[in-house]
Amino acid sequence: MRQGGFSLVELVVVMGIAMVLIAIGTLQFNEYSRKNAIESQAKKLQADLLRTKADALLQRRDRAVTFSSSQYSIYSSSVTTVGPVQQVAVKNAISSDIAGQLVFEKSGLVTDPSMANRAICVGPSGNRAAVDSVVITDTQIRIGKWSAGNCEMANITLK
Repeated sequence: MRQGGFSLVELVVVMGIAMVLIAIGTLQFNEYSRKNAIESQAKKLQADLLRTKADALLQRRDRAVTFSSSQYSIYSSSVTTVGPVQQVAVKNAISSDIAGQLVFEKSGLVTDPSMANRAICVGPSGNRAAVDSVVITDTQIRIGKWSAGNCEMANITLK
């Protein structure tokens, strides 16, 4: 006659199912964390560029931004030989088709017409984030999704 409780086989089966569910949940959480990090970095970059553009307009003074794969720097003028006002280290590498520096003139527009219609992409190509790039036109700074290939306007869908 059986007393109350569970058999060893029942406990092992339940533990096995629990372990499989925990493993799946951990993988999904890691993917969610990567996507969230890329999206938040792209949105912060857009916000910093919009603030720099607004500062140039409000203070009636040129503002420069330089980019590398591990950081971007914001300057209080178009002179980049002095220390930056703000330097932002990035967790996910950024790539860009901007060569040199991006300068917002005191009117809030991009000074060099060749720098307009450029893109800055966050993370690797083909990631699963909803937004992962910032597109800079002569008058706007918009966010988008980088599909594949090089980080350039033709490969980005604006959101």
